[in-house]
Amino acid sequence: MDPAPPINIFGVPKGDVIPHGLNTPVGSVMALLGLLFIYREIKSS
Repeated sequence: MDPAPPINIFGVPKGDVIPHGLNTPVGSVMALLGLLFIYREIKSS
């Protein structure tokens, strides 16, 4: 199994914007921030 698929969660080809080695950690952080933002929006409504 390939531990790093060519497409990340946001559908951006790997290494397109962020260097290959940083792609996964940055993607994970962005996903967590996105979830946190959505959670806060739901909670405040």
